[in-house]
Amino acid sequence: MDALWASVAFGVALLVAATTLRRIRASRAGPAEPAGEPGKAEAQADREAPAPLPASASASASAPAATPVQPPSPLIVDASRLGAERRRAYLDTFGTLPRPPRLLQHLLSPSLFRRADSRELVELIRADPLIAARILSSVNSVAYALPCRITSLEQAVNWLGLDAVRILGLRYAMRAAFSTDSEERRRRLEELWTASGLAAELAQRLSPAMDAGARGLLVSAVLLSFLGRIAIAAAAPRTLLAPLSRQDPVQRMHAEQEALGLTAGQIGRLLMLEWKLAAPLVDCAAGIETLPLHRPAAFAPDQGALLALGHLCVRMGERIACGESRSLATFAAEGDEPAESFHWREHLQHPALAAAVRRLRSGEFDGLLERHCAPQSYEGSPAHAVD
Repeated sequence: MDALWASVAFGVALLVAATTLRRIRASRAGPAEPAGEPGKAEAQADREAPAPLPASASASASAPAATPVQPPSPLIVDASRLGAERRRAYLDTFGTLPRPPRLLQHLLSPSLFRRADSRELVELIRADPLIAARILSSVNSVAYALPCRITSLEQAVNWLGLDAVRILGLRYAMRAAFSTDSEERRRRLEELWTASGLAAELAQRLSPAMDAGARGLLVSAVLLSFLGRIAIAAAAPRTLLAPLSRQDPVQRMHAEQEALGLTAGQIGRLLMLEWKLAAPLVDCAAGIETLPLHRPAAFAPDQGALLALGHLCVRMGERIACGESRSLATFAAEGDEPAESFHWREHLQHPALAAAVRRLRSGEFDGLLERHCAPQSYEGSPAHAVD
């Protein structure tokens, strides 16, 4: 597990250090034009080059008051649609990336989503004693405040439920390899761990009406939607950490694409494709990031509602973790930026999303904030960072 995530951090470090400046130029110029095919390279570059995302609120604020807010552009670089040369350039950066360990692969298996088999889950986690021990330590902490001491994974499943224990297993499997070389990185990674954990648990709690397969897909996708950002936070030059963090999702995608050539979600997509994770899981995790760029009519009803619920949970986790809000009752689900909220407000009109927002504001989940926002020790292995 350490080798896997250390490789992710090292790969992202190489990507950032080697391509931050020249990737933007290369992505717009495209590969060299083959002999005898004039114009083909330019056309391909036009199709694949990063397109500007919506301007920030400051830009729109200078426009006349009567000017309507324009919808955000969906034209960002999709890692799965890169030309062969550009795709190979990115994949070569991760050429030494090993396959995920058996535990992570199985915890992300669609077949496990569909089967409510606690015995199988317990056996999978028990095969990794370190993660099993961390799960038991967590459920016995004051954060869960259980009335008795939990001494086995079977007891943990009985008290917390199968989905909750699987979430803990995924979180600890993802977290094990990351550590920090600075206080700034430590704070940023702690925010992301808190945000991802809170978002995943919210997704699990807000989706009781879904069948087991859809709920498992949603929860796993919410966690994996943080993959690219976690890797960047662990390995990117420190000078990029602040610009790529405290921003609304659309602004952040713009900054990431300008700095790295791909958004964090698309870096995560590349990693997941290399690991050969199930296509629906990869698409859902990446789609959670880009949902505000598309109006609801762009999706099948069930797909749009699933992605929107995931995006709501991610947004909530981020705001709480970074200290922008410590209350779900006052959380502004609609967003603050006109460009970002143009389509997002439409998604919130879906009955399932409206119901989720009402539950979030009801006080039902106040206990989650206390549990996830309590100070925790940071564990992991040395990160390969570029400064």
